[in-house]
Amino acid sequence: MDFSHVEDPWLDGCSKLEASHSDTGDSDFYSEYNNHVSQRQIPASNGACLTKDDEFVNFEEPFCTSKSCSPFMINANEETLNNSVTEDLVRRRAEHNNCEIFSLEEISLHQQEIEKLEHLDKWCRDLKILYLQNNLIPKIENVGKLKKLEYLNVALNNIERIENLEGCEELKKLDLTANFIGELSSIESLKCNIHLKELFLVGNPCTEFQGYRQFVVATLHQLKYLDSKEIERSERIKALQNYPEVKWKIREQERAYLLKRAREKEEAQRRMQERKDEKQKRMDSKLGFDSPDSPQEKSNHAEGDGEQERCRTVENDDEDRKFWEEPTPYTPESRLETHRYIEEKRRAKDSICIRESKKREKTDWTLVTAEGKVLNVNVPKYVRLRV
Repeated sequence: MDFSHVEDPWLDGCSKLEASHSDTGDSDFYSEYNNHVSQRQIPASNGACLTKDDEFVNFEEPFCTSKSCSPFMINANEETLNNSVTEDLVRRRAEHNNCEIFSLEEISLHQQEIEKLEHLDKWCRDLKILYLQNNLIPKIENVGKLKKLEYLNVALNNIERIENLEGCEELKKLDLTANFIGELSSIESLKCNIHLKELFLVGNPCTEFQGYRQFVVATLHQLKYLDSKEIERSERIKALQNYPEVKWKIREQERAYLLKRAREKEEAQRRMQERKDEKQKRMDSKLGFDSPDSPQEKSNHAEGDGEQERCRTVENDDEDRKFWEEPTPYTPESRLETHRYIEEKRRAKDSICIRESKKREKTDWTLVTAEGKVLNVNVPKYVRLRV
């Protein structure tokens, strides 16, 4: 898939690929899970084949090193705790504007695990360029008041239809690459955007529809480029001539796709419920096992801690293997499920690391008593004196 049309939002001129690599701060964690990924191919909604490893992307963020942003610096995981756009996040991304958001004209909020698009139409009314690629946004919303917006990039999200852009009066370029748009007729809402010249829909299920390009060209007369390809005058004339027939075909294919999506949603709901039930069973069994009643049971329990840890490790490995090797269609639900799973495992790993670090902590040796008596401790390491 060609993403060469996606503009570079980075001030230093690095490519998106380089930027995404530089943003990844937990490479050991991801490499550990990549080792479990099966190479079995899975049919995607648009006919492509992929594994679950292809489904998820690293949702890490580069962090601001400017001293001017220091008052707004917060933990990366806390930044998108609610999976929405926060003021702290926007201020950090407004470093090039001295962290002022109300006069902001360009901002990049890519790879922030954003699941809901909000607040920007109130905080950044002067925005002209908005990068939101590689998030988990399911719906275009709360951007209708951005009257000056000229370029909107929401590639690599979970968007299923085009909507709520009528108020973006100056919109010239819209990038919807690699989303899940199957309602091709929803492009009719872009008729109000008379300045729209470039539209990118490559990588969406609707691009597989017979007559896709003809329908878009005939519907949006103002377009000059579709999927990076210039629209010739002869192509538009031909598309307009065949418009009634093409429109009917598109509607039929849309209906079939929507039925398929309904089945996919039901299946995703079923899988999610199964995972919840399995998790609850494991928690119940652990609670029953980890609640000794007598001192003797407590002693036996303490002696078997090492064995339990090994069992838990094997159990977690089996769970990982089962999750990654399970064939699944590429849908918004599976993409979100994979993200949730990664986050859950990362939190579990962090908690284990914290517990282990506490176990490794050693108390300081007291080498001089309060009465001034010097004690001798035979330890072949450097120790810190405490008087």
